[in-house]
Amino acid sequence: MARSVGFGEIADQTASGWFAFRGAGWLMRFSFPHSHAFPGGEVRVEDAEAAEGMCVVEFGDGIAMIGEWHPDGDDIHLSVPAYRTARGTDVEARRWRLVKDKVGSWRSRRSA
Repeated sequence: MARSVGFGEIADQTASGWFAFRGAGWLMRFSFPHSHAFPGGEVRVEDAEAAEGMCVVEFGDGIAMIGEWHPDGDDIHLSVPAYRTARGTDVEARRWRLVKDKVGSWRSRRSA
C-alpha cells in the first residue's frame, strides 16, 4: 500500500519506509508493536530532537498515519487519529500520555 503525506519535499527515507520532509523538519516517530495502542502497552519513541507537532504513528500490523505530539515535562501527549487496522477493525481517535517506566521504556496511558 502506498503512503503519502502532502507537505514539504522528501529529504530522506527512514528504515521503516517513511520519509522525512524538508520544511517541516524531521518528524518524531512513535511505534506500537501491536495493531493498536492500549493502557500500559509499550511504544518505541524515536528522534527526540524533532520539533513538536506532527509525527508518524506506526502500528505492528503495518498501518501508519500522521498524528500529533506535545511534550509535558518528562511525559509526551500523543494524539492518534481514527484508523482501520490491517484486519479491518475501526479504531477511534484517542489521546495518549506516554510515560517512561522504571527501566526507561515508554508506556502508553489513556489521556483525557
